[in-house]
Amino acid sequence: MLTKTDLKQMQKLLREEVEAEGRNIRNELQSDIRESRVRIQQDIRELSDRMKHLEIRVNNAEKETKKGFQKINNRLTELFDFLDKDLMKTSKRVERIEKHLGLETA
Repeated sequence: MLTKTDLKQMQKLLREEVEAEGRNIRNELQSDIRESRVRIQQDIRELSDRMKHLEIRVNNAEKETKKGFQKINNRLTELFDFLDKDLMKTSKRVERIEKHLGLETA
């Protein structure tokens, strides 16, 4: 049979073991938390870098698109100017021909 002293010693040993195991678990958890934090921060940095690269690409694409639209606009302006001049020349020629032939002007 176990005496009170034996039971107290067993209780003391159990308490020490439980406390030691608790410290070990707490230390492991703290270590895991630190490692997770480092990984998360690294992932965030990588995502931040990727976002910067995407922003640069989007800005470049916007600039190229603006340049392309400006070129199209300039070409259309030139085309319309040419067509307007050509129409004016043709209108003047038609007026002179009508006047020369004595036709009514429309």
